[in-house]
Amino acid sequence: MKISNILLSLILISTIFVQGCAFINLGQSTSKTENPDDFEIINDSVISGSFTTDPAYDGVASDGTLLKTLTSIPEYKDNGDKMFIYTFQEPRTSYDKLDGIACDMAEAGFTAAFTWGYEGKYKESFEKNGVYWMPHIGMTTPNSLHQDLHPDNISDNVVGFFYKDEPSFDEISELIPLAENHVTFYDDKLFYVNLNPYWEGNETNVDSFHYGYTYDEYVEEFCNKVFSVIDKNRVISVDFYPLMQDGTQRNVWLYTYETVAKYAKEFDATLMFYICSTEHYGYRRLDLANLRYMMNVGLTYGASAMSYFTYVTYSDQPFEHGLVSADGQIKYDTYYMAQTVNNECFLWDHIFMNFKWDETMCVYGKNELYENLQFNATQNSVDNIDIIKSVEASRDTLIGKFTGANNEIGLMVTNFSDPVKGGKDVVKLTLKEANKAILYTNGVRSVVDVIDGELVLEIEPGEATFVIPLEIKN
Repeated sequence: MKISNILLSLILISTIFVQGCAFINLGQSTSKTENPDDFEIINDSVISGSFTTDPAYDGVASDGTLLKTLTSIPEYKDNGDKMFIYTFQEPRTSYDKLDGIACDMAEAGFTAAFTWGYEGKYKESFEKNGVYWMPHIGMTTPNSLHQDLHPDNISDNVVGFFYKDEPSFDEISELIPLAENHVTFYDDKLFYVNLNPYWEGNETNVDSFHYGYTYDEYVEEFCNKVFSVIDKNRVISVDFYPLMQDGTQRNVWLYTYETVAKYAKEFDATLMFYICSTEHYGYRRLDLANLRYMMNVGLTYGASAMSYFTYVTYSDQPFEHGLVSADGQIKYDTYYMAQTVNNECFLWDHIFMNFKWDETMCVYGKNELYENLQFNATQNSVDNIDIIKSVEASRDTLIGKFTGANNEIGLMVTNFSDPVKGGKDVVKLTLKEANKAILYTNGVRSVVDVIDGELVLEIEPGEATFVIPLEIKN
């Protein structure tokens, strides 16, 4: 099996059990429904996938309207599509323990792993447990590094190669020959580079990591050069860790996300982000609300893949309170938090990944005591969204607007007030044309009436609700 249509995308899966561990058998996006006429593949891009169309969405909205008038509530069928959620740093262990390590990753809802190893035992263990993996190879070519990475020997479960972490502006040019080799020999796998985040501290958005260029220019340089060679299965990835131990935030979190989201949209690339899952360098210790918070903010900007940094706890390095011990034999409470949130994601990712991000709006909360510096730092946030007539929120709120595969409108409404402050976010939306809405909160679906266009959401700290406004014919 080649992975040409499934990398970081919706993928048709079936689940069986091997030695007590969930094994995810990932196959091509092809129709397996009893009625093929009800099945549609949107396109072959990395952010698309297979889904069963609903008859309610036949046709398009009338001219001058935003919503198509439907005769019934649409039902989105889950064909087993899964989002890619990576671990970063595999445990330090002997080869005979790798089966158990890969099994634990799968049971926690990780569909892929970044690894430093790439020998035959990795192939055996990760394939057995249905986990894709991406070896770190550095600034070299896979075929020159090891015989197991030769095009004739490579495992189908190798989803791609991690070529460079946080390149400087000048190092981007050095990626070009690696990209050219990649498309020649590994065109069905990901060419993966994780970009620098924006580092605050300079009012002109210029800092040493970008060598005299603005952050926008840095991301644009990567896209223009690398994506001139990589023309499919594109990925833009960034690791930004916003939450600090002292209860504060780094104030350019949203600026970083909106910048990479803009270029992901322009270059039709999958956006990937990182969750800070270890306490290190002054970053905050993970808890359930902070985990949901970081995930939901990433989704609000259209990200459809993510990684936890790091999976393990290192006693000899300042990476504390990870998901498992350094040897992978002890699972900590954060492991079960990740398992909970990952599985919440899998309840509705088949919905989310059939929507494409358009824009994000910042709504200042009525009950907030201080000015939101994150909102103030954004440069691409919009002042209004076409489907929203008016909005009022008790807490600082993000609203991401999305367009679905059937031209539906989706709204990701996220409580952006830091969970350390607590506080439910009551959001009052007045929507144009809608008289019902489908809601997804922590993966749970509900359908509500929208009376006179008004929809009230109560969103707990760290949480979000994805809204699909509907106009149903009475």
